[in-house]
Amino acid sequence: MKSKMGQVELTWGSDVVELKESNDVLGDVEALRARLREDGYLLVRNFHDRERVLKARGEFLAALQTMGRLDPQAPVEEGVIHPDNKSGMWGGGAEELVERFPAFIDVVSGERTMRFFDELFGEKALTYDYKWPRAIANGANTGAHYDIVYMGRGTKDVYTMWTPFGDIPPEQGTLALLLGSQHFEAVKRSYGRMDVDRDNVALRRIRSS
Repeated sequence: MKSKMGQVELTWGSDVVELKESNDVLGDVEALRARLREDGYLLVRNFHDRERVLKARGEFLAALQTMGRLDPQAPVEEGVIHPDNKSGMWGGGAEELVERFPAFIDVVSGERTMRFFDELFGEKALTYDYKWPRAIANGANTGAHYDIVYMGRGTKDVYTMWTPFGDIPPEQGTLALLLGSQHFEAVKRSYGRMDVDRDNVALRRIRSS
């Protein structure tokens, strides 16, 4: 199978490989920390309660239906995108989002999630008030980026948690990481020190494309 990222066509099995699962060391904090240092990420399958995830998925599908982003000929729960093929995003503060998507907030900021990070860090973890739930159109993506550029003003000790709200086969698009990029010191010293607003990062991307 082949996939495109931007103008580049990638082949599954060679250019694109599956991430290593860390379920085998789940519960062993020291092993998780070592895996994170080595690989730069942790993939934990079935971490969230499935029923809570599906409840949150229902909230997003209802919002997409209201926005006219779902195919009116298909059941809402299937989440079939409208032929117009448009994305949806609901970024906002937790107080705003909890009114519209309470199940979503329960999943990403709930006790199980925060306890996991408390144990991983060995101290109390904090989560950003602002969240970025999104539904990406077929063939689209969020673009290759370094999250610290967009959320690094308070601290550089930022860990991003990506959560799919439903079963997503590879052909529908998945999270993609550049393996080993946590060791790209030149990127950290240049792009990694930028600020999205101060340095007009979006404008720079347009000019360089």
